[in-house]
Amino acid sequence: MLRLLLRGQRVVIRGSMSQWACVHSGVPQGSILGPLLFLIYINKTPIYTQLQRDLNLISDWADTWQMKFNIDKCKVLHVGSRNIKYRYFMGPTEIKVADYEKDLGVYVDASMSHSRQCGEAIKKANRMLGYISRCVGLSQGR
Repeated sequence: MLRLLLRGQRVVIRGSMSQWACVHSGVPQGSILGPLLFLIYINKTPIYTQLQRDLNLISDWADTWQMKFNIDKCKVLHVGSRNIKYRYFMGPTEIKVADYEKDLGVYVDASMSHSRQCGEAIKKANRMLGYISRCVGLSQGR
C-alpha cells in the first residue's frame, strides 16, 4: 500500500497554537538526508551568477519554486582596490556588504590578505594557552 507522507507546520507563540497547515515544498531542516535533498531540490538553479541580472534570475527561480533565500545571510564582498562597488539586490532587498567573510573556517577579506586569518589563529591559540595555564595552576594549587 502506497502512502503519501505530507509534512505540516504550525506556529506557537506564548502557548497559543495556530492550525496545522500542509507544507508542499521545501526540505525539512535537521534531517540526515536534508543536505542531499536540498541539492536535488535546487538542481535546476542557474550555475552561474554574473552581476545583478543573474541575481534576478536566481530570485525569480526561488519565487517559482517557493524556495526563499535568507537575504540576511547573504553578503557581498568587493575584492580588489579597483572594484567598482556596485550595489546588489535580491528582489527588492539590497544585499549587505561585508568587509570580510568566514567560509569553511577560512577568513577572506577584500584585500585577500591572510592577516585576519593569522590574527584569529593567534587569538584561538592564546585562549587555549590561557585555559591550559588555568587548569595547570588549579591542579598545582590543590
